[in-house]
Amino acid sequence: MSTWNDVVTHLTSQLGGEQVAPAMVRFAGSTGGDSAGVDMFAGHETLQGPLGEWLTIQVPLGTYHELDFWKVVQAATPLVCGGVVVNGERLVLKHSAPLGSLTLNDLTIAVYLLAGSARQLSALRKTA
Repeated sequence: MSTWNDVVTHLTSQLGGEQVAPAMVRFAGSTGGDSAGVDMFAGHETLQGPLGEWLTIQVPLGTYHELDFWKVVQAATPLVCGGVVVNGERLVLKHSAPLGSLTLNDLTIAVYLLAGSARQLSALRKTA
């Protein structure tokens, strides 16, 4: 798998995703078992020069009004896959990988790890 079209085909056929824009697919990532899927968005980015095409996967965690920002950032520190970013009022778990060397196994593992991490991080709600 080394093109955006390959990623779109996999996410739509294997994970029930929907292409919501030319460079974005919405899908549900899962950690397996009986757990419900986690809403995820895969995007296609093209960087200038030799950096080429990239896949980004973003998982909305919640708004910074709902989540304890510092607890989320601290809990995300040891993550192997993904990092926490701010997108408007939302905290988002984001991961990027170069498309040219991406394999189906790389994508599957990233989705699995991001889904598990997103479940843990989105549970870090503010207390009254």
